[in-house]
Amino acid sequence: MFYPTILSDNVDSERLTSAAASLGVRAALEVAVRYSDKRHAFGRSIRKFQAVQFIVADAITKLDAASHDAEAEKCYTDSDMWKVHEA
Repeated sequence: MFYPTILSDNVDSERLTSAAASLGVRAALEVAVRYSDKRHAFGRSIRKFQAVQFIVADAITKLDAASHDAEAEKCYTDSDMWKVHEA
């Protein structure tokens, strides 16, 4: 069949592109963390507030997962496993 091959090729490359693009968010997170060090509320840095720490920790966790997914997808795409083989 023609369609599964095209779909398989596009989905795999799109998945790799999406995973790689999400890694660009790490720089934005670093800027946000630096800003939270400079910004003060109630006499202390907002980075010291638990809610901000939870947000930063959640973002780091998601970025680490995206990094792992991108690496796994790269290995998967580099191999021949992703190709559709006719029976």
